[in-house]
Amino acid sequence: EQFGGQVVSSKIKEFGHAQITLENTSTLFEGFKIGSSIDVWMSHGDHVSSLPENFNLIASTESAPISAKEHAKKPIYALQFHPEVTHTNEGSVVIENFATKICNANPSWKMDGLIAQKIDKLKKQVGDKKVLLGLSGGVDSSVTAMLLDQAIGKNLICMFVDNGLL
Repeated sequence: EQFGGQVVSSKIKEFGHAQITLENTSTLFEGFKIGSSIDVWMSHGDHVSSLPENFNLIASTESAPISAKEHAKKPIYALQFHPEVTHTNEGSVVIENFATKICNANPSWKMDGLIAQKIDKLKKQVGDKKVLLGLSGGVDSSVTAMLLDQAIGKNLICMFVDNGLL
């Protein structure tokens, strides 16, 4: 809607498995053929009913005829499915295309050994100093606490921060 398109409430809600059909070529879906279908995970009760000016249709579903789109000139993409979940069979390809071919990110790291690498880096960075960590219980601060605990042990002091969202 911010670009001039229109979003309306869907008569058929999609919560769960769906199939998108690739309608046009896009760097986002590089490696897939036009007309092919991809199993995806949807979670919405509305859909885009008309494309904004300068946007091209990439993919559709039966109840969301504009479920993926891209700007004709700018690097702006929009998806109405979840590529990040395991239920979207080719989601990792879509994310990799976005990261490496659109954002030009360099895949210079590997998941294998990532935790050990981060712990080693923290040990070197912190040394024998103490760290005070504001811990909210969310994913970010909890993972940070786990990494720091393994890296510096008793030199980590966690302070619980009640952010009001618990």
